Amino acid sequence: MRDSIEIDLLIILCTSPISHERQKEILAYVLSEGAVTNRWCRARFNVVYNTAYRDLQGLVDLGLIEPVGSGRSARYVPKGDHA
Repeated sequence: MRDSIEIDLLIILCTSPISHERQKEILAYVLSEGAVTNRWCRARFNVVYNTAYRDLQGLVDLGLIEPVGSGRSARYVPKGDHA
């Protein structure tokens, strides 16, 4: 099932209006590693919490990823993949 999700997300990545390079890199990381956190985004891109949140929320709004958990333990996974 994970392979089909990755293929679907790659197709979406190629055709979606993802406006920021950060979001493209975040999605690529989620596909390769299975999950990403706000903390990872802040460290990787040297941005503040709100910027990382907006990048992640933009991908959630596009239906590409979804949050699992809440607070500091929240992570974002490919839509439909709660492994």
